[in-house]
Amino acid sequence: MSLLNALYSSVSGLTTTSQALSIVRDNIANSNTIGFKASRAVFAEILGQNLPGSLLGFGETGLGARLQAVQRVLTQGALTTTGLATDMAIQGRGFFIVKSAGPYSSTMCSKVSA
Repeated sequence: MSLLNALYSSVSGLTTTSQALSIVRDNIANSNTIGFKASRAVFAEILGQNLPGSLLGFGETGLGARLQAVQRVLTQGALTTTGLATDMAIQGRGFFIVKSAGPYSSTMCSKVSA
């Protein structure tokens, strides 16, 4: 591995870690927001080149990592009883369908004002 490949691999690792920390920061900042769903980072390896003389493709050298996708975590949150007859919740899979001035849209937020 050359010096430039090592530097590129290091920089890609730092960039990927920075993006992952940004996702974690967003999750922490919105943890008390009603209806907020967390996200998680999915990483992928950047394959650089095949080494000569390798058997069965095991001679690949990597050039670091990258952020492949940001997945939304859609697990059920905690239900809270408010005592108000007008408050609703969906248990299990589903979304509220709301309509404002524009077309219909879906939301997971339970605080919708008229």
